Amino acid sequence: MNDLCRTLLAAVVLACSSVTASAETITVCASGCQYTSLDMALQAAADGDRVEVGSGTYETEVAQVIDRSIKIVGAEDGSTRIVGSTRWTVSGPANLELASITILGDAFASIGFNVDAEASLVLDECQVIGVEVSSGEFGFIGAGPGVVGRVVLRGCVFDSCVVDATGSSGAFILAADLAAENITVRNCSLMGVNQYFFRPLVSGDFIDCRFEENEVRSFGLFNFYSPSLDASLVSCVFEGNRARSAFGNETLVTLGAMNSCVLDACEFVRNRADCASSSRWLGSVLIYGGTEVEIRNCRFASNDGRAIRLNEQGNVPNVGAVVVSGCRFIDNRPDPECWPFDQSVCPFGYAITIPIRSSPGGGEAEPSPLGGRMVISDSSFCGSGAIPISGSWIDGGGNCVSRSCDDRDGNGSLDVCLDDGYPRLIRVPGDAPDLGSALRQALRGQEIVLAPGDHVLAGLFQVSAADVVIRAEVPIAGSANSARIVMAEDPVTALAGIRIYASPGPGVVFQDLDLVLLDAVDDPVCSGSGQPTFEAGAIIAENSSLAFRGCRILADLTVPALAAFDSDLSFHGCEFVDDSDESRVAVIDAAHSDVAMIESRISSGRIAVTESSLLLSGTTVAGVTGPFSAVDAFASKVVVTGCDFRGNASTAFMPSGARIRSGSLRIEDSWFVDNDSPGEGTGVLQARAGAVLSLEGSAFCGNTPNVFFSGTRWRDLGANAFGDLGCARMVGDLDGDACVTAADLEMLLERWGVGGFPVADLDRDGVVGGSDLGILFSMWGRCP
Repeated sequence: MNDLCRTLLAAVVLACSSVTASAETITVCASGCQYTSLDMALQAAADGDRVEVGSGTYETEVAQVIDRSIKIVGAEDGSTRIVGSTRWTVSGPANLELASITILGDAFASIGFNVDAEASLVLDECQVIGVEVSSGEFGFIGAGPGVVGRVVLRGCVFDSCVVDATGSSGAFILAADLAAENITVRNCSLMGVNQYFFRPLVSGDFIDCRFEENEVRSFGLFNFYSPSLDASLVSCVFEGNRARSAFGNETLVTLGAMNSCVLDACEFVRNRADCASSSRWLGSVLIYGGTEVEIRNCRFASNDGRAIRLNEQGNVPNVGAVVVSGCRFIDNRPDPECWPFDQSVCPFGYAITIPIRSSPGGGEAEPSPLGGRMVISDSSFCGSGAIPISGSWIDGGGNCVSRSCDDRDGNGSLDVCLDDGYPRLIRVPGDAPDLGSALRQALRGQEIVLAPGDHVLAGLFQVSAADVVIRAEVPIAGSANSARIVMAEDPVTALAGIRIYASPGPGVVFQDLDLVLLDAVDDPVCSGSGQPTFEAGAIIAENSSLAFRGCRILADLTVPALAAFDSDLSFHGCEFVDDSDESRVAVIDAAHSDVAMIESRISSGRIAVTESSLLLSGTTVAGVTGPFSAVDAFASKVVVTGCDFRGNASTAFMPSGARIRSGSLRIEDSWFVDNDSPGEGTGVLQARAGAVLSLEGSAFCGNTPNVFFSGTRWRDLGANAFGDLGCARMVGDLDGDACVTAADLEMLLERWGVGGFPVADLDRDGVVGGSDLGILFSMWGRCP
């Protein structure tokens, strides 16, 4: 694709090679040449002729139709100037080439070119200065709708050109095939909505080009926006360009509804937004969708706003994969005056902004087009604030995120990304004075190690693109961990909590800690910011991985302890404890996420999931009291295996155990004991709105009312026991004959050493062993 310039030039040469030997050189100058008028010389030129034009200024007054191949060559020093207000039309298979020509224009008179479908126009070492065109299909180079041809630009300079604001859309240069090499565009302005400098429709390749000090509105210098388009920008530099107006899509390069695009070894440096005109959306590259995009080895440094913005637009479906590799993002951030929202609570990625995914991580529905479609690898981010990346992305490995932009050896890579001796551990206190400082300095792959005692985290802490483990220095067995994270309000903002954004892969891990959570203030309205927002929570994860191992979560909250959107949450060996008299909120509130809770215990609050997947394995849910079900799922896939629901009570007309509305709930080898719900129509479990409940190997005992299920339908997969039979199973009657006998002992021995909470696991420790044998012998001979 990068050889398009050569291909088009070869096509021009091939066409010209068929011209007869009678091709002539026609001269134009002020005196002593064949013609003094360029118009007359062109009318006289035949196919294959060369028109040599001397120094001076030549005004064109005739709308030329050029249906033959002609080359116009000016003085080598660029002193051949053309002015006028006419348009030249290159028609049919003709090829028109201009070399060493300066085209001058102003607001009242500018020459232009129409290039028909099978025609070609080549500008070689030309200057285009002060040309101003109105919005519309024609521009400086174009044609009627759908009949544009081929354009090659080589070594040209476009200076102080304008697309004015008389219309609502248009391009300065429009072509089916557009190839440019070593061109410069500077001091040019796009004055209206939906305007762009270059718009190729089938192929567009730009090599070693420079774009500096231009003023853009709306969709910027490039609009790569055509279904069959393949385009590339290679070794191009964008520096000092400005975005103005309040149209909401100010950018430099727009990609959307095209076939493919490659940006390779390009630089975007010191591009600015005009805050007075509310251009807070400036991004160097805006990707709309329908596109396979590869951005590699590019540098984005000291730009206002985002370097790359992936946008969701309803009329551009089926976004392709976006791959970012080997890129550097250095100190990209908005001027605070350009962002009217509080960045501490309405964040967006300073370097890369990606939409949140609007579909479940593991539920019943398909993912949305944009969810998780950007892969970032071998790239570095520094100096771009706490949130360098926001949204849903895939970690391809080799990425480095740092607040420091040190590059002492000048090799173009951050020192902290390359230093193999960089410490893996951050000890608190020691390497950092407190947990907050450690979070601010942590690099991907580091561990924060907390000494025994309380570690106060005051204020709202936000992390992005994180890969960090926060753990106790001294893990202990017992009812409490040796190190505690204690949340506290910021005395100025009154905010508290932890927010984890755009951290896929390993993400953030809390290990062997007690977390004492505090009510976080509800989010202010971020409407209009265009960024992800979420309901309040003490710890919030968006588009991230978040894991807890051996932790206790202690809370007395009016907001969820953990809120997640489009994230992976996992808990292993954890416990949720609420000091309040009555659990009022969800301990976990997840949407479009994958949640797994293994061998944990919940004694307060509910688990609420929406369009998500939820796995509960070997977990005890006990003593949960409130106007809800202990597990409440909507449009989700829920699996409960080897769990105990004991002593839970719903204070409203809800099932005490689990409720599913749409989706599926599968329960295996679990016990439901002494749960209470008001009214005869509720029970322990409920399936509504077309949801499917499946039961296998589970037992129900002592629940009030004595109704295990209410709703539309359920599937009996076998080995279930209800009422008296369920109670008997729990004390050793494994075969259901109402007595504990040798037959039950035989069933237990057959399952000896089996894990996964089979019916013979009487102590519910996850494996059939000696403790279960003791329970069975203690009930021997009884007929419960």
